[in-house]
Amino acid sequence: MNILIVTDVYPPELRSSAELMRELALALCKKKHSVSVVTSSSKNTVVEKDGIRVIRVKTLPHHDVSFVLKGLSWLLMPCLFWNAIKKHCKKIDVAIVHSPPLPLAWVAEQAKKKYKATYILNVQDIFPQNAIDLGVLKNKFIIKYFERMERHAYASCDAIVTPSREHEAYLAEKRGVIAEGYPSSSLDELGTRSAPQLRKLSGSKRLFSLIHNNLATSGEVFVGENKITVIPHWVNMEPFEKAENTGKFRKQFGLENKFIIFFGGVIGPSQGLDILLRLGAKLQKTHPDIVFLVCGDGSEKKRLMAETRDPISLGDRISTIRNVRFENWVSKEKYPALLKEVNIGLISLTSKNTTPAVPAKLMGYLAAGIPALGFLHKKSEAHNIIKEAECGTSAIYEDEDACLKALLFMYDNKARLREWGENGLRYAEKNLTPEVSVKKWEGVIQRWGD
Repeated sequence: MNILIVTDVYPPELRSSAELMRELALALCKKKHSVSVVTSSSKNTVVEKDGIRVIRVKTLPHHDVSFVLKGLSWLLMPCLFWNAIKKHCKKIDVAIVHSPPLPLAWVAEQAKKKYKATYILNVQDIFPQNAIDLGVLKNKFIIKYFERMERHAYASCDAIVTPSREHEAYLAEKRGVIAEGYPSSSLDELGTRSAPQLRKLSGSKRLFSLIHNNLATSGEVFVGENKITVIPHWVNMEPFEKAENTGKFRKQFGLENKFIIFFGGVIGPSQGLDILLRLGAKLQKTHPDIVFLVCGDGSEKKRLMAETRDPISLGDRISTIRNVRFENWVSKEKYPALLKEVNIGLISLTSKNTTPAVPAKLMGYLAAGIPALGFLHKKSEAHNIIKEAECGTSAIYEDEDACLKALLFMYDNKARLREWGENGLRYAEKNLTPEVSVKKWEGVIQRWGD
């Protein structure tokens, strides 16, 4: 099949979603599909690499910029992408769009209309609700605009892929998208039903169920078979298998004898890394060997770095926060080796979030064989993954005492760190490889593309 992947990020950009889309493209290419990727860039280019045609489209910057510029870029990006697709793509059988940015869903819808393509919406974050939770979106007219866009995207796509059961439950219960075993009991027994279920009902009951569908989805009727398939984040194991602990990064950062708790990735409002400053202030005197190492970039980085220089009281003296270190992105080639040198991998999601989320960085930690520590909101599926994999521990983000207790539990049980890391590695090898995930993706493509 001719498969088009629509994504705002793609390597060499150093973001977890970029690597996920690259791994998906490579895996589908190995299955003899013809794969094209359209993505954003600072200039227009078309290149073929590893058998994949990558169409890079010049767009406004949309990472590490003001929310106004980011929003403007999101709104312009679909038209720019679509113009490039019409120019370079003669045939599209399947269009897979990564969301966010949600406006890119329009591109796949146009591909469905023009090329008769199957339209698959890959929902990683539930926008605009996540932006509302974080206070990024406040204007009620803008919120309504994006909510209508969201409902339309769910209604117009052929299939939806989500990374967790929590995502599936949210879309079914809060957005009325048909999924196996949903909607919740809060709806009438004649609530949202699939097409086969509807056909079995009598005329009057069928009409009532259709009306109930309409009410449950705020104006959109989702009648059809189960739209949602859960496909967890995946990770390429090979780079981590080859990486070795050389001590290079510890020496580079001056952390040779430290207990390193590592966070790698986007530093934005959703991550809530203020908690590291607060915990760092508490631990600096009592546990001087513990260091939080943060490698990445984002809208919150400058502010957080500035706050580490604010004076804090250590009882007998005044100091600054010296056990929270901010460094730049590490290349994807060097990243596996860096992980081999840290003691714990940290994932953090503020409790301001009310939507499900699974940080993809967790999969990298598991693949590297290091234990995981989570400061997460209640809805995050990562709690369940850490528990099921037996690879560490987690706590609710808003309960700072519980987060500190979880951290010190792992610190005080250093003898178990290797065991937790090995458990996580086995879990990743069994459940999170591209080979496992691409089988599920092909199932979705074959089911809806035939």
